[in-house]
Amino acid sequence: MAEHTCAHCAGPITTRTSKATFCSVNCRQAAGRRRRGEVVGAAGNCPGCGASLAGRYQGTKHCSIACARAVQRNPGVLLPMLLPIRCRRCRVELPDQRGIRGKKRLCSDDCRRQKKNAVRRAERFTIQCVVCHASVETADGQQRYCSVDCRRIRRRHPRDARVCGPCGSPFWPNTSQQIYCGRVCRRRGHYLANKDRYLSDVRLRKARVRGVTTEYFTSLEIYERDGWICGICHQHVDPKLEFPHPWSKSLDHRIPVSKGGPHSRENTQIAHLLCNLRKSDKLLEAV
Repeated sequence: MAEHTCAHCAGPITTRTSKATFCSVNCRQAAGRRRRGEVVGAAGNCPGCGASLAGRYQGTKHCSIACARAVQRNPGVLLPMLLPIRCRRCRVELPDQRGIRGKKRLCSDDCRRQKKNAVRRAERFTIQCVVCHASVETADGQQRYCSVDCRRIRRRHPRDARVCGPCGSPFWPNTSQQIYCGRVCRRRGHYLANKDRYLSDVRLRKARVRGVTTEYFTSLEIYERDGWICGICHQHVDPKLEFPHPWSKSLDHRIPVSKGGPHSRENTQIAHLLCNLRKSDKLLEAV
């Protein structure tokens, strides 16, 4: 670091380069006023911090607004900046910084680097990656990603990953309303959410092809009307079982549609899938 004197107050200057001419902003401004021939006649020291007022405008009483306010609050009390300031890392006494904004607390870049590394080694945080949800130990408590790859993924996909319901695979949505990974899963999810209505439409369409009397209704209406009791074996039907379980629910026509039976509420009943397959296209009395 280069050491030379200020061109205005002849005080020491400690900087990284030898191009600095003044030790502070105040000295640079005072030198400019003196060069322009403006009135510069203040003398003495600041009553707040003790800094020299040489080179200030005539009639200046304080070096800064902070000192003026401090003197008004506590008249006759000097500010702590009169005390010698030492480096927080190596405890070396720093140059006089009175009247200078942005005072230094470390003497060199080495002390700054050592203090920063010491803080990083002392404090460790466990964070959860917002992309892959992995737990990582880090020195930065505000870190959000476990690796550069996860950061790149989040830049391409700014929303959190979701799990597609029909296929169970994770995906990154393009909009906040997207819940499926693609078009196929969207159709599959819509079918699962409205399965009873889809099956009712299929049965109605098949009955119309055979030319029998039709009536629109859903399977759930018949299941609840019969109290979940099989119309063939008269045993309870578990609503939680799904196709193709042999004891799952199914809709049976008392008079089969193939024999001219209507597709109506009066001609339908709930039945186990196995019972319905055994009955086939026969009448209930022939089973």
